[in-house]
Amino acid sequence: MADVQVLLAEAKRDRDNERIGEAVAKYTEVLVDRGVVGYRLSAIQALSELRSGSAALIRSLNDDPEPKVRRAAVQTLANFQNPIISEILQITAVADSDLQVRLYAALIELYFKQPQLVSGWLSRIASKDDPYLRAIVGEAQVFANRLVNSIGHVFISYSRRDAEQFTLKLADTLRTKYKFRVWIDTNLIPGSPSWKQGIALAIEQCSFLLLILSPQVHDSFYIGEELSYAEQLGKERLYVKYIETHKPFGLSQMQGLRNDLTFQDYPEEMLSALVEELTRRNIVRDENL
Repeated sequence: MADVQVLLAEAKRDRDNERIGEAVAKYTEVLVDRGVVGYRLSAIQALSELRSGSAALIRSLNDDPEPKVRRAAVQTLANFQNPIISEILQITAVADSDLQVRLYAALIELYFKQPQLVSGWLSRIASKDDPYLRAIVGEAQVFANRLVNSIGHVFISYSRRDAEQFTLKLADTLRTKYKFRVWIDTNLIPGSPSWKQGIALAIEQCSFLLLILSPQVHDSFYIGEELSYAEQLGKERLYVKYIETHKPFGLSQMQGLRNDLTFQDYPEEMLSALVEELTRRNIVRDENL
């Protein structure tokens, strides 16, 4: 038990110090422990906030003996949308021993495919003459509202090669401190079918694309694809400089924020300017984040 407590404490320190990969690895290790349920739930909550660890969450959904943990795991998988997770949800929706887990799995799978049908589907289930079913559907409706309302997020485009740790920290700050809805790709393999599906949907549902400009952006084919698709859809776009570099070819019409400054050299001033800009553009905030 003490070892798990130590792992959680170390993971929090890693996260606070922007060592996101190390934090995710420790939270994943906590999920293997079958001792205190609360520790596993804490690890899942952290992974949900980081939008990382989908493989570990799938293992918990498949193997954890505690329904509370499986419920938390399946809800957190709503942060990730790819064919493998969709297949897992379909199996869980019919095979899990816990009714709530099955309900959440079916709900999230429907949300992935046709989010506009979620509320009506839950209402039909709630109309059944079963008090227990109506009770758990009530809880599911709160979760569903959060899912559906997540449309309208900030989509962050960045280079993993030289800006990953900075961007993960920035996304976490915008999400947890300022309550902005943020979508960032941390678990998809660039160029894969699941990447194409997940990125396309996230851009389609976003209200705003934020490009983190760094030297390696110039060599990224995938960032170019993201920016091009957002432009085709008429999405608002803005770039901020993480490290000093020139603007890539083709972005002459894209607005920059405080072009004279970089996050690397002026982190507080740039963060303040970015939050002010997102607020000015009426980017939705979610107090439940």
